[in-house]
Amino acid sequence: MLFLFNDVVFRLNDPADELAAAGCPVSLSAAEHLPAGHLGTLLREAAFARPGLAHETPEKARALASVVKLRTGANAILLICPPDASSPDQVLLRFADLSMEVIATLDAHQTAGKLTAREVDQSVWSCSA
Repeated sequence: MLFLFNDVVFRLNDPADELAAAGCPVSLSAAEHLPAGHLGTLLREAAFARPGLAHETPEKARALASVVKLRTGANAILLICPPDASSPDQVLLRFADLSMEVIATLDAHQTAGKLTAREVDQSVWSCSA
């Protein structure tokens, strides 16, 4: 399954496998029952702690993406931590459910080494405002 995390397209495996690969202490069962408010808090805290999460710790980003897909059905997330943010509450969080055509195109561009943050913004986030 394809999932867009900020400007990185991941090919996700089974959620339980993604959680295990990231060394997450959360079980699949717990992830399935995570309240929506807690999911938002978890995502904001992760982005606040490591703004470049998708690039710097892709295994953790993949695990979070798996939980997002599991809990919300979304296949894209945008987390932006402003440089002057003083708390996780200031992290911007957006979800999207992209068409297979859009996400497959982004994946193809990434595979070819041509995917840019600008392309992702124009293709996904600017349109869903």
